[in-house]
Amino acid sequence: MKLSTVRRRDPYLERELKRYENPLPSREYILQVLEEQGRPVPFEELRELLDIDKLELDAFQRRLRAMEREAQLLRNRKGSYILPERASLIAGRVEDYPTVMASSSRMMVARTSPSRPVR
Repeated sequence: MKLSTVRRRDPYLERELKRYENPLPSREYILQVLEEQGRPVPFEELRELLDIDKLELDAFQRRLRAMEREAQLLRNRKGSYILPERASLIAGRVEDYPTVMASSSRMMVARTSPSRPVR
């Protein structure tokens, strides 16, 4: 299999060639490309940026799902891929305690901008 110039830029290409007969871009290279874009990237655009052909499509989708499962990347509401550190999320745990009243207790969590501290 002849690799394109884009695919030969993968810093972990040698490792991927040892593991797979038809290597995909490494996880690290996928993350690097997303970092270079600096914005959410739709699947089709990511596929073009990494020069993924139609025969590799299923394997590439499996790799992206595995990366999502391991929290290496996220998908936003529009389905575009984004790095977790760029997602403006607040790490933490939400706990809910029952109230004394008969009605159920509800907790609303509002997203705040990174410049405004949570009080």
